[in-house]
Formats: sequence, structure tokens, C-alpha cells
Amino acid sequence: MIDFGISGRKALICGGASGLGYGWAEALATCGVKLILNSRN
Repeated sequence: MIDFGISGRKALICGGASGLGYGWAEALATCGVKLILNSRN
């Protein structure tokens, strides 16, 4: 895992159920970011 210096930070992901939102959520979670996900479904 590459250290981007974002571990422990927080992020709000809109549209996190699928597609690009899901991809970003997965990548940020791998880096140790705490997530809040929002989606219609």
C-alpha cells in the first residue's frame, strides 16, 4: 500500500453504491480514510 498521507481523514462519497463512487470508496478505504457513503439505492 502506498502512503498518500490521508490515513485517518474523513470523506463523503455521493453515489457510493456502484460505479465510480464505489471505486473511489474502495480505494480510499484501502488508504485508511473513514467514509460516509450516500446513495439513492
